[in-house]
Amino acid sequence: MILIVFLLLAALSAGTGYALLVWSMKWDGIGSLSLRSGASFFVGIAFNISSVRILSAILGRSDMAVVITLLLSFCIFLTFRKQLWGFIHELRQEKLFKYVRISSLLFIPVILFFWLPNNRYISDPFAIFGSLHSVRYAWIANYINECGAVPVLGQNTGQSILTFMAGWIFQKAPYAYLFFWLVSSILFLGIFFFGVVSLYERRTRLVFFSVAVLLMGNSALSLTHVLTIDSGSPFALNGYTDTLLGVFSILMLFLIHASLNGLKTKQMPLFVLASIICISNFFSAPQNLLYLFAFMPVLIISARVSNNSMGAPFFWASVLMVSALIAIPLGGMLTPKSMQVALDVPGLMTTAGVKAEQHHAGLMFVPGVPFHFGWSGADWKAGQLSFIKEGQVYMMGWQKNFAAFIWILEQMFITSIRVLFFPIIGIIGFFFLSKWQLKTPEIEQNSENAPSFKLLGLSAAYLFFIGFFINFTIMLNGYKWELSRFLIPGVTMGMLGFSLYAAKSMSNNRKYGGYLLVAILCFVTCGPLLSFLISSAVNYQHAFRDNSGAGIFQIFLGKGPEINTAFCKK
Repeated sequence: MILIVFLLLAALSAGTGYALLVWSMKWDGIGSLSLRSGASFFVGIAFNISSVRILSAILGRSDMAVVITLLLSFCIFLTFRKQLWGFIHELRQEKLFKYVRISSLLFIPVILFFWLPNNRYISDPFAIFGSLHSVRYAWIANYINECGAVPVLGQNTGQSILTFMAGWIFQKAPYAYLFFWLVSSILFLGIFFFGVVSLYERRTRLVFFSVAVLLMGNSALSLTHVLTIDSGSPFALNGYTDTLLGVFSILMLFLIHASLNGLKTKQMPLFVLASIICISNFFSAPQNLLYLFAFMPVLIISARVSNNSMGAPFFWASVLMVSALIAIPLGGMLTPKSMQVALDVPGLMTTAGVKAEQHHAGLMFVPGVPFHFGWSGADWKAGQLSFIKEGQVYMMGWQKNFAAFIWILEQMFITSIRVLFFPIIGIIGFFFLSKWQLKTPEIEQNSENAPSFKLLGLSAAYLFFIGFFINFTIMLNGYKWELSRFLIPGVTMGMLGFSLYAAKSMSNNRKYGGYLLVAILCFVTCGPLLSFLISSAVNYQHAFRDNSGAGIFQIFLGKGPEINTAFCKK
């Protein structure tokens, strides 16, 4: 019954998302079905997060916020029922989605054990029961359910709001719902990637290659599995629905930007769509909003140089301002500490909270891109740890050890480049693709509203440089590993560029191109795939060793952490 409730809510969310896309971007029966399907799911959950959070603040009751959100979804669903029935008819006839259903039946059981290790310590906020740090997010979901309000916290709450919605409709099962949202997000992100790549490549086998690289490809030049993002990488092994919503939002905002000049209708529907996505990102992926703010000078300069109107800069400035005014007081990592609710609960994040008490507060120069590598959960090693520690020692007496410090700094920089090797190649690849696009008829966009390779390349370089600079140079209030989230936009764009560049360049070699693509795919996915299979097998053995499997699944399907009602008074 838990699964049925989730599927109904997910279907309603996807239908709402598709209706919003038809209304705003005129996507009714136009373009790639995979692009529309993947975007519909994420726009739908963005709508749920934004609506429940805003209505809960206005009404002071989270239950009424869910009721009104569901009613709004039903109204939107009924208003666009003709387009939705046509969309469902398309899905039933599309062969791709038959393969997706079959592959999901194989993927879901394996990834369940990947995220279901033998750990029963549910008092640990960082314990894992179906998703990463699920106890912490299950606690927030149960808090909303028990206290009837969404707390203003200094951390992401998007996936907790989605989990609360499902639990309120039927019964509390936060670990299960967190897992279902995570798996659905991975599958629909893959479908969305398929649609995005299809805008630039018509050959299906090359599209599948690109999607495999995007979902399961290492960013590092290594045969081991290298974690470069704190919530998990590559994206198929990411543990947060919030992060995957943020990855979708990066590419979707580019599609919206490309549509600004392509649509001949009013821009208000597009404004609403962009605002919904941005508001949800305040509660899921706040780094995206900082990057959007950083893009404003670029948009203004670009409009001035090309003698274009200031419509696009004004559009995005308005979206950012409206979204910030609505969302910042409601919580998230961009909410000032003075606005946050002080809950004495272990594991809750804040930009100036738990870790600031354990380390030196403020901004510190700590060079090196942190990462972890290994092939299973028990095998992870902290990369660059020795370099970082040695560099900090030399920094204390840098006048005497200046040469040694420079040597260590160079070692860290070279290792960091190796860890982010394929996104860097992808950024360079975008510029080759933009040149080929001008000279080669085959290298063309399949939609006039698709962003150009030049725009994607320049944006990828800008995003990557900022993210790399932040992650390599600083530590904020004790947070270093967590700053890897600033790499997500640059890594996303870079891996997209690498997959497209590799596919198009290797396909030009008719004699050996196919073999080279297989070799590249095997090398890039080798580490994460081995880690995925080994970890799942080990966790499967642990789960059923000594007849303990029933106890683990009982926790997984249970009601989650208990909430002390004293917290509700705060």
